[in-house]
Amino acid sequence: MLGVEELKQKVAAGEIETVMIICPDSECRPKGKTIEANYFCDSVLAHGKNICSAIYVVDHNCNIVTACEICTWNTGFGDFQAYPDINSLKIASWMPKTAVIFTNMQMSPSDASPVWVCPRVILKSVEEKVRAAGFSGSNAASELEFFMFN
Repeated sequence: MLGVEELKQKVAAGEIETVMIICPDSECRPKGKTIEANYFCDSVLAHGKNICSAIYVVDHNCNIVTACEICTWNTGFGDFQAYPDINSLKIASWMPKTAVIFTNMQMSPSDASPVWVCPRVILKSVEEKVRAAGFSGSNAASELEFFMFN
């Protein structure tokens, strides 16, 4: 993990030049933006960054999923506001001079309600229900499958 002050020091020293902000789409694929590190520290940390709402209504074939009412052809594809989750800040070992951070999605800068189709919001909701049911925490894992055909 990387703290905000440590990030700012690394940016000032030229060790970090870009920050990737990540917001998982409706199929949990990482989407987001790559931002110049000084701009991230000066603006995005405090004010967030706009992300197009279409990331939550596009399936794996890049088709618009019309069943989702969060944004449609009729209402348009506006922006949500992505606020960095400081607890997820890390150095991206696979990219030089880059840090990576996950975001928490809100409807807009003036509307702090969470974007209910965001996988991170859904997971937090499930965790709250697990704790409310009397369990101390939750564990999850993905099911990885491999198929080989002749």
